[in-house]
Amino acid sequence: MSASVDEKLAHAFELLQSGNNDAAESAFREVLAVAPGHPAALHFVGLCAHMRGDATAAVELIEKACKAAPDYLDAFNNLGNIQLELGNEKRAEECFRRVIEIEPRFAATHFNLGMLLMRSGRLDDAVVHLDAASRLEPEEATVHARLGDACAKHGDFLHAREAYRRALEIDPGLAHERKKLGKVYFQIIDGIDRSVGDPAEAVRYLDEWLALEPDNAIAQHSRAAYAGDTAPARASDAYVKATYDQFAESFDFVLGHLGYEGHAICAEALEAALFDGEPEEGAYAVLDAGCGTGALGPLIAPWAGRITGVDLSSQMLERAKARKVYDELVEAELTAYLAECDARFDAVVCADALIYFGDLDELFARVARSLAPGGVFVLTVELASGDGYSLLRNGRYAHSRGYLAAVLERAGLDWEADAPIANLRTEFGKDVPGLLVTARKSS
Repeated sequence: MSASVDEKLAHAFELLQSGNNDAAESAFREVLAVAPGHPAALHFVGLCAHMRGDATAAVELIEKACKAAPDYLDAFNNLGNIQLELGNEKRAEECFRRVIEIEPRFAATHFNLGMLLMRSGRLDDAVVHLDAASRLEPEEATVHARLGDACAKHGDFLHAREAYRRALEIDPGLAHERKKLGKVYFQIIDGIDRSVGDPAEAVRYLDEWLALEPDNAIAQHSRAAYAGDTAPARASDAYVKATYDQFAESFDFVLGHLGYEGHAICAEALEAALFDGEPEEGAYAVLDAGCGTGALGPLIAPWAGRITGVDLSSQMLERAKARKVYDELVEAELTAYLAECDARFDAVVCADALIYFGDLDELFARVARSLAPGGVFVLTVELASGDGYSLLRNGRYAHSRGYLAAVLERAGLDWEADAPIANLRTEFGKDVPGLLVTARKSS
């Protein structure tokens, strides 16, 4: 019987390797018909079931294989992956740890366990296992890239830098890792200790990136921010769109963890400027300029008559649409959009939307034209320490109080009220100061 089983197994493996999964599953089941507890047959019938989408059957079969052969490393590793797909993290972790207990040099399982631990926020342990996987598989770019992710999440930016560098050496086509490495350079330079981070080194890296992708908007803007010599008057449309299309899915979650309250602050200022006491419901047309995921909308929906949102990122607008409070959502560059909006709005709100504008003259002039007489302009900015405006290494612009006052005056908008914001967001554990300004068009 043993020879017959071996022959049937060999035939089943040949079918599987040729891509004939249905026939392979039937052949493995023939093995089980004569050897019901055969671990390899149970394992591969389970894998075939998984490949045709039956994860429940796959788990049942591979669990039997693992019980029949407690040292069957591939079966435990694959079982862990399928359990993880099903959301059974505890059992998946047990499987992965069983493999490593038996064979500490099993690179794939170190990687799988590291990814599970990173997903569950156990970053110390995640780094240990992803680092082990990178040492065992030194030519696997993906392993180094995910090690970089874990180190960056853990705050070990120096280690993250080396991991991303290695990933890109192996595979220069990893576009997302190039962006992540650029962020890591910023975090090293401004977030840890300037003695271990040299802005010139970051510029050299960005020059290398631009040599490979000369039209990459993120690399172009990042280089201008790091170099600190010739800052553009505003971020390019391509940069803003690329940044927020990539950021849209996690945007609200991240802002919540950064302690961002800009939308709530702007909503309160807008109500105070538009009416005293009870609002005249439905009377106000409001433009949410740079609306993002639409966090402002629900805060003003109870009294606003018509809310329009405009943003460059289609992905952000999809999330704003899901809130079901906007009457109109427009994918457009803000300055260009406002050129067609003479006296259309009772209020324009820029909640943290000016961080990608340096020179504000044209934008504020168009805001003024878009407002009806007596209309209100509410805005927040990151507060610059000097005069004028500056492009910071994080890629955002900061503006001084004096500069804002001068630009508003040139636009024909009267400075009505202002309030310091102690913390627009938290960055590297520090508060980022801002300024809230309310201006009004003369009636």
